[in-house]
Amino acid sequence: MRAGTIIKAEDFPEAKNPAYKLLIDFGEFGMKKSSAQITKLYKKKKLTGKQVICVTNFAPKQIANFVSEFWSWVVLEKKEVVLLQPDKTVKNGCRIALVNNFLVSFFQAGSTIQRKIKSSYRCF
Repeated sequence: MRAGTIIKAEDFPEAKNPAYKLLIDFGEFGMKKSSAQITKLYKKKKLTGKQVICVTNFAPKQIANFVSEFWSWVVLEKKEVVLLQPDKTVKNGCRIALVNNFLVSFFQAGSTIQRKIKSSYRCF
């Protein structure tokens, strides 16, 4: 899983359900394209520049006449699709990791045990 920035969003009229075609910059991992059924909550113009969290290591998938190269992580709320986003701007291509609150507090405090617990991070 990686963070990336949406460079371009355009309509995808060939899709069964309303969707956009997205082009996302994943930094050193390059530009990748995918489709996303996010038309109810997001306008194309407002998507450009947003950072999102994506799965980038799955096999490409054919959707209508388009090949999706990644999956976007979303939250489903009342049948609406909400994009997962970092709360601060990060470098495109950064890996996403899970860590528990105990570890986060030590990392944020700059604790000397960082080296000992760093391996406890779970990266995707």
